[in-house]
Parts: sequence; structure tokens; C-alpha cells
Amino acid sequence: MQLLFIRHGQSRNNAYFLQSGNNHNRWPDPPLTDLGQAQAKLLAQSFERGDLPRPTVLMTSLMLRAVGTIAPVAATLNLPVEGHLHLHEVGGCFRGEFDEDSSGPMAGASPDPGHAGSELQAVCPQLVLPAGADESGWYRGLPETTFEGWRRAQRIVAELRERFGGTDAVVAMAGHGWFFQCLLGAYLGLSPRPTGDVVNWFLVHNTSVSLLEDPRPGHADGVRVVWLNRTAHLPHDMITE
Repeated sequence: MQLLFIRHGQSRNNAYFLQSGNNHNRWPDPPLTDLGQAQAKLLAQSFERGDLPRPTVLMTSLMLRAVGTIAPVAATLNLPVEGHLHLHEVGGCFRGEFDEDSSGPMAGASPDPGHAGSELQAVCPQLVLPAGADESGWYRGLPETTFEGWRRAQRIVAELRERFGGTDAVVAMAGHGWFFQCLLGAYLGLSPRPTGDVVNWFLVHNTSVSLLEDPRPGHADGVRVVWLNRTAHLPHDMITE
């Protein structure tokens, strides 16, 4: 199995932080900016040219910015997209601010259900909604702690290996920068700090692609990190965090 992790394009919250330097007045589930949409289209063109391994499976977080990022890829490759309830960003979908010390939701933050299924499918017609996503939204939990985010990443890795381990599947997953830190650590068998925080942080720009490969069947080699944060599809002035 090969895993292509795609961080979403620039979101409205990303642009707001770039301009203000803070997360005050953040949106619970922001859309892509015009630049983010342009980044996603260039990513799709890169897949079309064969610059990246051709996915056999597309998966996405149900946060709007991830759905908007995978949409042009799905249209270009003519593939369905599996919406996944548990690929969301660390912290979950919530109203409120981040705690600058822990990088998690502030005390008093309240959960937000996210966008309705029909709204997500209007952005990405190839999106297949999972059970639990409907017109009332899809996020049903409380704001998530960092440790809970790490445990969720471990469950995702176990699910991927159960479904695709030992196969030639190429899974392209649209997700989020902080969750990728947890996912990469879980993929490599690393452990978080007692608080759930990751020990190291790997920069991943908007619409960057990171390629991980599971051990080949019958071989003793470990996970291969083939590349991280590949942004060759973007001109320099379109690379954002």
C-alpha cells in the first residue's frame, strides 16, 4: 500500500491567521479561499500529467476545506471519494478559539456539526457520504483533546492496514496539517508525549503531498517515507501554510 497524504488548500482560517497572527474569530469549518481553490486545481493537473502516483482510492475528511481540495482531483481522475467521519483536524469541528499553550480548543469551546451532506456533495459531486453524515451535519463529538487526536490517528492507520495492507492500493487522503503529525507518528509506530502532543513537527504546506509506503509483502523492510511536503505543482508565490 502507498499512502498519499494531501493537506487541504489554503482555507479562510489560514488566510485570517496569515493576516492577523491569531485565531480569534475563526470559522468552525471554513471553506477554501480563491487561492486554495487554485492550489487544488493545480494539484489535480499534476495527477492528470502523471507527476504523482495515480490513486486507486480517494478518501477525505468531511471538513469543507478538505472536500474542496479533493474535488478537482476526483473530477480529473473520475474516481469516487470516500468521506470519512474520523479524518478531521485535531480538536474536531468546534466553535471557539484555540488555546495558544496547548494548541487545542479553549475551555468553553462548543462542538459544531459541520456542513450538511448536500452542501458537501455540491462542492464534490463524487463524494460518497458515510453513515452518520446527513443534512444535520456529521461531527457528533465534543471538542477533542490532543491525546484523543493521536489515538484516532492510530485507529485510522490500523483501518488502512486492515483494508489495504499487502496490496498495490494507492490511497490518496485529503486531510489536515496537525492530524498529519499524529498520522505520521502512528504510521511509524512512534509514541506521543503524555499530553498527546507530537514530539516533532513536520511542515506541510497547503496542497502538499506526502508519500508513505508500507512494507512489501514477504519483506522485512519497514515503512518508507518516500517524500514529505511535495509542492512541485505550485509556483513559489502560491506556496502557503
